[in-house]
Amino acid sequence: MTEEESPKSMGMRLVKGIVAQMGGEYEFRNEDGLVFDAKVALSVAARTV
Repeated sequence: MTEEESPKSMGMRLVKGIVAQMGGEYEFRNEDGLVFDAKVALSVAARTV
């Protein structure tokens, strides 16, 4: 999902907000079905935000 494609559902808005709060990133892609990949820091020291 690109920045221009704003999430329309409540679930997608929640995912985007939570991942952003944690200083992470996410992506959706199609690999014979939907794949959701989120990367977040597991410690406060590793966060970039």
